[in-house]
Amino acid sequence: MREPDLSAEFALLTAAAEHTAVPVPRVRWLEDDPALLGSPFLVMDRVDGRGPGDDPPFVSEGWVVDLSPADRGRLFDNALGALAELHTADPKVLWIEFLHNCELREPGIAYQLAEWRQFYDWTAESGRIANIKAAYEWVEEHRPHDHELVLCWGDARLGNIIFGADQSVAAVLDWEMATLASPQLDLGWFVLFVRYYSEGIGVPLLKGLPTREAVIARYRELTGRGAADVDYYERFAA
Repeated sequence: MREPDLSAEFALLTAAAEHTAVPVPRVRWLEDDPALLGSPFLVMDRVDGRGPGDDPPFVSEGWVVDLSPADRGRLFDNALGALAELHTADPKVLWIEFLHNCELREPGIAYQLAEWRQFYDWTAESGRIANIKAAYEWVEEHRPHDHELVLCWGDARLGNIIFGADQSVAAVLDWEMATLASPQLDLGWFVLFVRYYSEGIGVPLLKGLPTREAVIARYRELTGRGAADVDYYERFAA
């Protein structure tokens, strides 16, 4: 896995703010010198709002549970709308500016598989897990063609969004995994976390939150795109 590249993230956030309607924090400064704080860092504006928690999960307790079903549905739809907005932006403008400040990254699923293989090989030094090995072999064998490439968020889920009091998206966060790939890379990731925060942790889907099928249908409505490979990308995300 590549180390987080703050100069690339700075360039991407700047480009996203200038060329898309996706709400992102305004980045002010980039400091590459690790001498000041021990590592490079960014300075960005504070964004007022609140984010769904991971621990404890937002579906078990907290402000999302306290919302009405209608407000929960609105919150989720706004999040999906931000993802759709990113995928309708001109990838050439965003990606070119992104690449000005980072090493060249190959686009598409082949690069994603190679990168995650490298990470798996590193973690497997203490022993391999048969299920993970079998899953990786499956995604290698069944990988789809990259019919369309867009700038993908890379970590598309509710927990990486700050929401306003009216459930609007105030800021989309955590762009370290951003890449140029099929839009279904993000959609599969998004769908996986819908399932994780229900059947994955053994709790019912909160009223107002959409089912997996409803998420896919709404994304198609927002973007006009198909989702023929979403099953693959959901497995890849897992």
